[in-house]
Amino acid sequence: RAVSRGEISVTVLLPRASRPLVLNGAFVSDRKPSCVLPTSPHAGRAEIALVGAAREPGSLTASPRKGSGGGGGGGATFWYFGAFRAERLKPAAGPLRGGTTVRIFGSGFVQTGEISVCLRLRGVEQHVPAAFISDAELRFMTPDFSEPGEAQIEVSLNGQHQHHAGRGPPLCFQYMASPLLGCALM
Repeated sequence: RAVSRGEISVTVLLPRASRPLVLNGAFVSDRKPSCVLPTSPHAGRAEIALVGAAREPGSLTASPRKGSGGGGGGGATFWYFGAFRAERLKPAAGPLRGGTTVRIFGSGFVQTGEISVCLRLRGVEQHVPAAFISDAELRFMTPDFSEPGEAQIEVSLNGQHQHHAGRGPPLCFQYMASPLLGCALM
């Protein structure tokens, strides 16, 4: 049973840290705590645990242990990633009907099992899964769009937070209308 009222704390053992930080938390619902995690100077796994006040009946007390998968019954894992850069697409154009395999070249990509790409074109946003090939390459297949134009590309390593992650202008994929095929009857 989760603690659903009263003051709570969340402990976070950041990557490469020897001691956990204690943060204030709040409940979004009776089963969902929330807190704002600090930035980490290092990439890697953070162990998170909910700590309830000891005087509350049925309170949950847990502490993170390095490599434990979260410790006690209230633990969770959060991954910090280093900065990555998405620099170039190949090809950078394809048909409206989608289905083009696109390679994203850059640096700092990591295998998370949750990599995705967001394409935005004229107010329409589509998310598609992407495959990790190496720390310098990802691949995805373009979805269909109904109108030609330039779709802005953003990458997410965790399937939730998209990043432009480049130095220059955003990466764009050009959707082109299929050429009309002419037929002549004789």
